[in-house]
Amino acid sequence: MASRDTDDGAWQFLTGDAFDMAEAMLVSLESMVARDPCLLKLADIQPGWMAWRERPDAPWSRQAEAEQTKE
Repeated sequence: MASRDTDDGAWQFLTGDAFDMAEAMLVSLESMVARDPCLLKLADIQPGWMAWRERPDAPWSRQAEAEQTKE
């Protein structure tokens, strides 16, 4: 999953698994794109939006985070 924070536009890249903030890392967007060039397809995502895919070769789905909290 990838998302952009509403407050500052920062990107977050998460696996969807539970995590401990002590294990979080600050990485560059460049390094993430080097690991997965398909992230370039998300370059137009606006702050407050998120994208996810079921597997690495699947298409990206997108949704405003505000819409997700309504469900």
